[in-house]
Amino acid sequence: LNALRRLGQEGVVQVFARRGIYVRRYEKSEMARLFTVREVLDGLAARLATARIRSDEIDEFARAFRRHEASSTTPAAIRRYVELDRAFHCRLMELADNDQLRAAMDSINMRLFVWQDGVVRPPAETVPEHLAILQSLRRRDPDGAEAAMRLHIHRSLEQLQREAGAADAAGEVGAAPARPGGLANRG
Repeated sequence: LNALRRLGQEGVVQVFARRGIYVRRYEKSEMARLFTVREVLDGLAARLATARIRSDEIDEFARAFRRHEASSTTPAAIRRYVELDRAFHCRLMELADNDQLRAAMDSINMRLFVWQDGVVRPPAETVPEHLAILQSLRRRDPDGAEAAMRLHIHRSLEQLQREAGAADAAGEVGAAPARPGGLANRG
């Protein structure tokens, strides 16, 4: 019950008296607004992580991202890429070592993880961006790491804004019923 209350407070589920609990379906325009905030938070995380990330971690992430440069776009390959992407962004957030930043990002991630069951842009576009972030981290360049991260998120934001415009024109809105064993698919 406490977990459902928390999800309700975060806007992830909607409770309708005598009708049930529904996983909220976010509109792409709402996700674009979250990405606007995410751009700043992830940029700050990259800046703060610059001094703390170990060289072997940089190397490991670089190898993992390079494996996805020419990988297939099958659902299994995309799932593996999403896991890598989340691990990378979460690790930078951990390394930032800032509880306020983490709390703000946790709130955003809760909504993003419900909405996003794939990627905003294909790995062919985002892998080079991740490698650029890693290069700045390797150089211990906080300005470069923040700028590269912000550019990475901003490009996804632009894609979401384009999709939001198309979705608005098509009239896509609403909430999806909660499904056993899973969450509503990306809108």
